Amino acid sequence: MKREKGRCSVKTGKVDEFSAFAEASLPSLMRLAWMLNRDRQRAEDLTQEALVKIWLAWRKREIGNPMAYARTVLIRCSIDERRRRSSGEVPTEIPDFAGGSTEDAHITSLTLRNALQHLGATDRAIVVLRFYVGLSSEEIAQEVGLTSGAVRTRLTRATSQLRTQLGSAYTP
Repeated sequence: MKREKGRCSVKTGKVDEFSAFAEASLPSLMRLAWMLNRDRQRAEDLTQEALVKIWLAWRKREIGNPMAYARTVLIRCSIDERRRRSSGEVPTEIPDFAGGSTEDAHITSLTLRNALQHLGATDRAIVVLRFYVGLSSEEIAQEVGLTSGAVRTRLTRATSQLRTQLGSAYTP
């Protein structure tokens, strides 16, 4: 950053880099936010909040793995929002985010979405990051702020709970 007459400005290169990152990662972040919250409006709000926080960090320092950092920020925003939220509404809308695949169609099936809602926010994030995003236990641990052993334990318990709820239909 450089100072100009009492104002703080950011180098154009950083703005361009962040804009390109935000544009490329927006669909993926929106899908992740929706999977964590099952509400399109909340997903949009959380994604926007996460992008603001990412930008504040981006302009100050180099971020080694921007997508991993973005997922971490988004998950933490989701958990924080869930702690603050007092509403008991359960949305039923199915989102139509750009860039979806057949795996996305399977993971967003009504039965699985409902089962995921019965998990705690952190456990849901761990399951989504493992089976939807495809991260390893170590990568998930970094993103949710737990040890890899705690992630594996919580993942085992969460998948066991999903198997109980879904019966034989559940095969991660």
